[in-house]
Amino acid sequence: MLRFAGAVSLRPATPADDAFLCEVYASTRREEMAAAGFPPDVEAAFLRQQHETQLRAYPLQFPGAEHSVVLDAGVPVGRTWVWRTDEDILLADIALLPEHRGRGTGTTVLLALQREAATRGVALRLHVSEGERVAAWYRQLGFATVERHATCEEMVWRAVAEVA
Repeated sequence: MLRFAGAVSLRPATPADDAFLCEVYASTRREEMAAAGFPPDVEAAFLRQQHETQLRAYPLQFPGAEHSVVLDAGVPVGRTWVWRTDEDILLADIALLPEHRGRGTGTTVLLALQREAATRGVALRLHVSEGERVAAWYRQLGFATVERHATCEEMVWRAVAEVA
């Protein structure tokens, strides 16, 4: 288990976490699903399928990535996928349950990743969907957009070297 400031920590995700991880995934798609107007059973089946697809795809796309459960005071509140290479750290995904957003938990995780990137002398990268409010949060934490794609922005954080 990896502990951060305060009560926030990470532990490896296991198959026993699947229902919780599906719930976290579904919570990130609530607005989109509401706009689609699917019946509840169709929506639940669709979100389960999308969650399972992500569970299969991320390890192929990001070999060796760490899939972790985010804990706050020992209670599961979210998940991360972090892929470390010699060149950089990619935050492939971070998601918290809605009732745990805006409380500093995500910031604690991001700051720890920034410290790690600074220590290793590499960039911390992520992608955020175009127009998402969360992009402003990343900017507050020092991330800058380096490329815009059709559906997302690529953002990068680099430690600023101190001038003597």
